[in-house]
Formats: sequence, structure tokens, C-alpha cells
Amino acid sequence: MGSAEKVDLSTAIQQTRWIFSALGIWPMMTSNTTTLERRLSVPVRIMCHSLLGFIVFPAFFHLFWVKMDVKMKIALLGPVGFAVGNLLKYLAIINRRKEIRKCIEQMESDWNEIQEDENRKIMMENVEKGKKVTTVCAVFTYTGGVSHQIMVPFLPGSIISIVGNSTKRMLVYPVYDTMFETQYTPVYEIMYLYHVFTGVIICTICIGACHLSILFITHVSGQNEILILKLKTLLDNHTEKEMNINDRIGEIVEHHRALIKFSYEVETSLREMCLICIMEALYIICTAQYYSMTAWRNNESFGALIYFILVNAFVLNCFIFCHVGELSKRQFYELGEAAYMTDWHRLSLRNAKAMFFIIRITQKSPKLTAGGLMELSYNGFVTVLKTTAAYFNIMRMVEF
Repeated sequence: MGSAEKVDLSTAIQQTRWIFSALGIWPMMTSNTTTLERRLSVPVRIMCHSLLGFIVFPAFFHLFWVKMDVKMKIALLGPVGFAVGNLLKYLAIINRRKEIRKCIEQMESDWNEIQEDENRKIMMENVEKGKKVTTVCAVFTYTGGVSHQIMVPFLPGSIISIVGNSTKRMLVYPVYDTMFETQYTPVYEIMYLYHVFTGVIICTICIGACHLSILFITHVSGQNEILILKLKTLLDNHTEKEMNINDRIGEIVEHHRALIKFSYEVETSLREMCLICIMEALYIICTAQYYSMTAWRNNESFGALIYFILVNAFVLNCFIFCHVGELSKRQFYELGEAAYMTDWHRLSLRNAKAMFFIIRITQKSPKLTAGGLMELSYNGFVTVLKTTAAYFNIMRMVEF
């Protein structure tokens, strides 16, 4: 691999390295790691599991075994569900590490094979688009998620404060109250900082899951654009010999076959994670809308604003997943259209048949799905929003 290819590949996976190194799973996803990253990954991974576990287990204990008002249970459902969802995403990524590693290795191979500057420019444009979308997702997620973790104990408009209606100092997540006197200093301060730090990890997992789909689909998009360019320029020089045309069509067919295979591998590696993300988004959008409405009714406009930002963050998160699925599908349709628009009369019968097979395959292109249950597309996004509206109306029946 030349120096230019190394720089381009490093730029393409830069955000991926940062996000998943912070979660301790980058060395599990690629062999392109340093000794320090490999040594630090194990304790970081153990820390993430421990922090998340210390949130989830006491939360379930409180929700199902400790007697409390149903309204308080609803107040705790949002943050607890967010923690559980991201723990499941973290485990799903680790469980699919071999498939993800295979996809990243294929990306490295594709970057290594790029020779023309125009093709490299196409790939870099898609990389930059993906980085911008990831950045926007990170801004919304950290703004909504981390600000919620920080402000809940001090925010009169938080759902826990409104429902709790007591002088006790609040925490985002229920803890082992039978083991710790959380109302006393410095136990409360330690638990508060622990919850904020865990909230940062949870938001990072959320961003990482979103980024992984962006990374792979923007790569598919770039490869599709290169294929479309090859098809459009296939017969630019009509004086070329038939043998040369055969070689170029053979190269296109092989490139298309590899891209189809890569797309199926991406769908396999992301399907469980996408399902968890869509279910989590549906769940959090419902609860955050409800919390925002409750804060607004109690004239707590700042609290309502925090929850409104949280709603937007998860609507955006859900939209990104559905958008990349739609983008992948549309790219293959555009590839089929480019093959169809080729000057058929200038091709031999054998080469025309090859073009026909490309067109036929693009009609049944790989689709990104949520666990194989729902296709991620604009129609799927609308369905999720309709479902959240229906569940939100049900939750409104519980009045404070």
C-alpha cells in the first residue's frame, strides 16, 4: 500500500478508531492497532462492562421488586431503558466482531486497489460526508444525553424531581440504597460523578453504533459511484479492441460481485445492532416526549427543553439508520440504471448478456434491515414515527 492510500485509509477510519478505542473494542475489529491499544483494550472493556452492569442490575431490582408508584416507574423507565439498550448494542458489536473485522479488512483492500485520482476523490468525498453526519449525531447525542445526566439532580423540571416530590437529592439511576447511604456526602457526590461518567460511555456507544453503519454504507456508496463511472466511460473510446472491452467488463462484473458480497456482510454484521437501535429509538422518543410534556405542564421550560433535545437526538439517530439503508438501496438502483443506459448496440452479444445480469441483480440489491424484521428506509422511518405517536398517546393516559 502506497503512502497516499495509507493516508486516505487512515482518514476514512479515523473516527472509528477514536470511538471504539474509547470503548476498548477497536483491537477486536482490526489488526491495524498499536501495542498500547491492544494492552489498554482489555481493562477498558472490563471497565465498560462493570459500569454498565452496576447501572442495569440495581435498576431492574428497583423497577420490578421495590414497591413504588407507577408514575415513578415510568419516570425511571427512560434512563434505565437507555442504559439497557446501549449495553445490548455494546454486546451485539462484540458478538459480531469477526464479521465487522471482515468488513473493515475488505475496506482496506478496496482502498489499496484504488489507482486513479478521480476514484480516490469519489471515495474521500463519501468519507467526508460520513464524518460530518457522525459529528452531527455526536453533537445531538452528547448535548441531549450528557446534559440530561448532569442536570437531572439539580433540575426542578426533571421527571424524577416532579414525580419524586421530595427533598431527597436525586440521581439519574436507582442504586443499591440498601448498601449505600446515597444522601450523605461524599457517597452522593461519588455516585453522581459515576452516573455522569457512565452516561458519557453510554452516549459513546450510541454514537459508535450509528457511526458503524455510516462507515460501511458510505464505503458502499463510494464503490457504487466508481462502478457507475466505469460503466459511463466503458465505451468512451470506440476505437478500442473487443478484447479490451471484454477485460473492462470483466473487471466491472468482478467489482460488482465483490460489492454485493460486501453489502451482504455489512447487513449480517449490523442486523442485531440495528434492531436494538430502532427499538431503543422508538422507546426513548416515546418516554422523552412524555417527560417533555410533563415538564411543560409543570411550567419547567428548561426541563422541557432538555427532553426536547433528547427527542430530536433519537429522531435523528433513527433517521440516520433509515437514511443509510435508503442510500444503499438507491445506489444499487442507480448502478442498474447506468448499466441499462449503456450503448447496447455497440457491445457484442456476450458482453450485452453480462450487462443484463448486472441490471437483473441490482433489482434485488442487498438491503439493510433491523434484525431482518424491518427494512431500514424512509418508509421504515415513517413507520417508527407513527408507532411512537401511538405509544405516546397511550402514555398520556397516565396523568400527573
